[in-house]
Amino acid sequence: MQWEDTGLLIEIKDHGERDLVIRVFTESHGLCAGLVKGGQNKKQKSILNPGAQLNLVWYARLSDHLGTFQVDVSRSRSILFMGSKSQLYAFNSLCSIILLFLAEREPENLLYVRTIDLLEEIINNDDWLRNYVEWEFLFLQEIGYGLELSVCGVTGVRNNLTHVSPKSGKAVCEEVANPWKDKLFELPKFLVPTEMISKISEGEALKGLLISTHFFSIWAIPDLGKFQLPKARTLFIKFLERTSS
Repeated sequence: MQWEDTGLLIEIKDHGERDLVIRVFTESHGLCAGLVKGGQNKKQKSILNPGAQLNLVWYARLSDHLGTFQVDVSRSRSILFMGSKSQLYAFNSLCSIILLFLAEREPENLLYVRTIDLLEEIINNDDWLRNYVEWEFLFLQEIGYGLELSVCGVTGVRNNLTHVSPKSGKAVCEEVANPWKDKLFELPKFLVPTEMISKISEGEALKGLLISTHFFSIWAIPDLGKFQLPKARTLFIKFLERTSS
């Protein structure tokens, strides 16, 4: 069997002395692995870098086989490895989250589109931190653990939302939050749908990532049989903590 698609190169591993096994987040087939024959030769090694956009042909005798990729690089995105440390940490973080949580060969069309958009934001704009945090919340939603941040989970109002319940993942308004603030997460304004905020600081990003970290840890990780958030995600958080202090 055979299919064609386009996708983001996420992971590369040597296979034997000549070949590679790559994992690609594709537009129509989700996260897929496949063999690239002769992938360790100098020409292939020089262009097959994580972050590259690939045109792909996958083929195998049976659908459950690893299969083989024919690849053509349409965009290298090598700038991710030559730009700022923050760009590289963010890219490594998103790749590690995709590899940890996404099931193989399950289409994730919206998440794919938003991932490509985020990479372009990281490369081309200085104000990409908000997009990264929003991407993590979308990721939680797309794997079945979405939060409700548009309305107070107690009163139903949509104004003056200030905190998030660590149990329900629902926003609460200031009136409800006041007696319990020490037990709630502060809700950054840029995550409130009615607020129009683009540029945020590392400190504001960390407030949002504190919330997504919590729900990855108490919902997604145990439900999906994972152990902990990946090291690359932790390193990104530590980098933001250093630069925000």
